[in-house]
Amino acid sequence: MLVELRSGIPNYTNTPDFWMKPPKNSQEALNLIFDHSANFKPGESYEYSNANYLLVTKIKEKVLAIYNFQCIQKEIFNPLEVGAYRHDSRLPKYCQIPPGD
Repeated sequence: MLVELRSGIPNYTNTPDFWMKPPKNSQEALNLIFDHSANFKPGESYEYSNANYLLVTKIKEKVLAIYNFQCIQKEIFNPLEVGAYRHDSRLPKYCQIPPGD
């Protein structure tokens, strides 16, 4: 349901605090929605939520014991022989690709 955006979990970018005091890491982003109730019961509707993708990433990192961008490098870029890619340093730290990974 997370990937299908049918979880009902609110989008943290819809909270006023996201824009007034942007989160510095993924935990701060998730903290913005912890006190909010679900927008609907899981599976009953569809609504875009960045929190869904952030939670999928955190689950994947925990289960695979590898950072998201390292996984992308290993499973996608390396097989495609993509030697270099760039990231935008203006993105929050939790969205950036660590140098050298």
